[in-house]
Amino acid sequence: MSKDTSAHTSSTMPSPPTIKGDRSEERASDSSSDDGDDGDDVVLSDIHIKPWAVGIRSSDPQTTVFQGRTCESAGAVSVSIQHCLATALDRVGLQVWVGALVLADYILANASLFHNQTVLELGAGTGLVSIVSAVVGAKEVFSTDLGEHGILDLIALNAEANSVGDGVSVRELDFTNDDALLWYPRKSPLVSASEDETGTSRASESCRRYAWTHSDADRFRQECSIVLAADIIYDDHVTFAFVTRIHALLAAPPKGCERVLFLALERRINFTVEIVAPAYDFLFETLEAWNAAMEDELGCTIVWTQIDLALVPQAFEYSRTPYLELWCMRLESSR
Repeated sequence: MSKDTSAHTSSTMPSPPTIKGDRSEERASDSSSDDGDDGDDVVLSDIHIKPWAVGIRSSDPQTTVFQGRTCESAGAVSVSIQHCLATALDRVGLQVWVGALVLADYILANASLFHNQTVLELGAGTGLVSIVSAVVGAKEVFSTDLGEHGILDLIALNAEANSVGDGVSVRELDFTNDDALLWYPRKSPLVSASEDETGTSRASESCRRYAWTHSDADRFRQECSIVLAADIIYDDHVTFAFVTRIHALLAAPPKGCERVLFLALERRINFTVEIVAPAYDFLFETLEAWNAAMEDELGCTIVWTQIDLALVPQAFEYSRTPYLELWCMRLESSR
């Protein structure tokens, strides 16, 4: 069933948010500094907001060992993550955010659910959630994010550092890109594993390294049963794109299996303390409107259920505030 709240119902599909202004000058300003730590838009995640961190402006990579314990096997889990303590707003994927640790807690508490499964993570950032999935025994994890600011290289680096590089396939995926692989496979610029590299494109070696292949796409469609996302609900434009991709992500699961999506988010306004984020409200308004507008055409609706975090033991050290939430999404036939 969908979220039970009248505040999040609508019969009119929201329009895609309009991006106001030209941010090219802002991006140029950001890129002019290697650290990305000049200006007032430098932000820190709650992981680092402690007395000793006040005033920090360095975005030099740091390494933190996150230690947890699986509830099912009582085994200790240590994950070494290289990340930044502070970044410009457009580089927040280089930091570790609390939503990732909430989702990692859930994975450790339900390790058998992930064992021998193929998993896809959206907006993987530093790769923490993908790596924890691999550590508890996932067969393969497609760890995806934008191909910018060195994020994909960072995921690959962290996966290798935790000895799960073979099980974590780092791939570029932007769900605001209409031509991306998983939405419209026939239209997507896939790179065939059998094609000669020189004949695929003039893309850089790094782009080719993280490009999807036909084999990747087949494994996702035929084997993936779990989709993960943490801390991706912060901007209406991105949120709208995410909602419109849920059907493509969850449709046609492996035979005899249901594909589900676990979404961890924080319902606070961006990088502040108490105000509920507009993006949070926009998420559920858009889900309701998307279902109303597309149910007849698609023959199914997105349903979402909140997971009670009181039932999820906290394995990692962080402040689990009431603003942190974990949701499970699936498709339900309406025919």
